[in-house]
Amino acid sequence: MEMPAIKLDNGTVEALKWIGLLAMTGDHVNKYLFNATLPLLFELGRVALPIFVFVIGYNLARPEAMERGV
Repeated sequence: MEMPAIKLDNGTVEALKWIGLLAMTGDHVNKYLFNATLPLLFELGRVALPIFVFVIGYNLARPEAMERGV
């Protein structure tokens, strides 16, 4: 059984990148400025890597990625 293709708009992919960037920045601020005392920022920071991995995988799975040589 074949998995259905995931089709995202470019704006959605860009928004995911910004969410990942903000989550990662919040985690780093928590670690280095607040001495890891804000557990919410720590937990949000753990979401950054899966978001970035999804975006990279999605971009590499696009059919035009091989044509552009990405």
